Amino acid sequence: QETAKKLAAQGVEEGTIVVAEKQTRGRGRLNRIWVSPPGGVWLSIVLRPHITPQHAQRITLVVAVAVAKTIEKLYGLDAKIKWPNDVLVLGRKVCGILVEAAGEMDRLDFVVVGVGVNVNVNITEVEPQLRQTAISLKEALGKEVSRVEFVQTFLLELEKLYSLLNIGRFYQIMDEWKILCETLGAWVKVVALNEQFEGRALNVDEDGFLIVKLSDGSLRKVVAGDVQVKK
Repeated sequence: QETAKKLAAQGVEEGTIVVAEKQTRGRGRLNRIWVSPPGGVWLSIVLRPHITPQHAQRITLVVAVAVAKTIEKLYGLDAKIKWPNDVLVLGRKVCGILVEAAGEMDRLDFVVVGVGVNVNVNITEVEPQLRQTAISLKEALGKEVSRVEFVQTFLLELEKLYSLLNIGRFYQIMDEWKILCETLGAWVKVVALNEQFEGRALNVDEDGFLIVKLSDGSLRKVVAGDVQVKK
C-alpha cells in the first residue's frame, strides 16, 4: 500500500498494481495489523476515478462487489459483504479492503485500493484469535486454488464495475451491493471513535455510509467504526 501510494504521488498511470507474496507490515483500517502470510493475494491498485472526494467511500463498495462476484463465479461460494469493507464466506472473513485517497477539497488526485484475500492461507497457522473469525478459500473448498486465476477474474470484474462508476451509474453497483450485504436488515452494534450504540441497519446512503435506526426511532449515519452483527 505504501509503495503504491508513493508511485501514485509520482504520477504513475491508473491501473498500476503492486503485488506482494507476503507482507511484514500489513495493515487494515485504523492502522490495525493485517496478517499477510504466503498463500494469499495481497495487492494495491492505483486508481484515478472521476468522482469528488466526498464520494470516495463508493470505491470500497465497488471493490467489495467485485471480490464477492469473483468468489461466486470461480468457486460457487456464497460470498457476503459486511459493511464497510469485509467479504465473508461461511460467516467468516476472507477478504479485507483498504481505500486511501489523496487530493484537494474539490478533487481527487488518486485512490489506492488495498485488497487482501485469504486464498491459500493456512488459517490454522495464524494467531489463535483469528482462527474463529477468518477463513481462506482453501479451507472453504478443501483444496488450493490458482491465485493467478483469482487475480485475473477479480480485475476483470473490478474493471467492469469501475467503468460504471466513472460514467455515473453507481446506482447499479449499489443495487448489487445491497443484495450481497449481510449487514442490512440486521440488528447491529456500532463501535465508533467516542461512542457505541445498537440499532437496526436500515440502509446505506448514496455514498455507502450506513444508516442505523436506534430503538427510540432516531436515525444515525455511521461514517466510520466497527459494526458487529448481533445474532
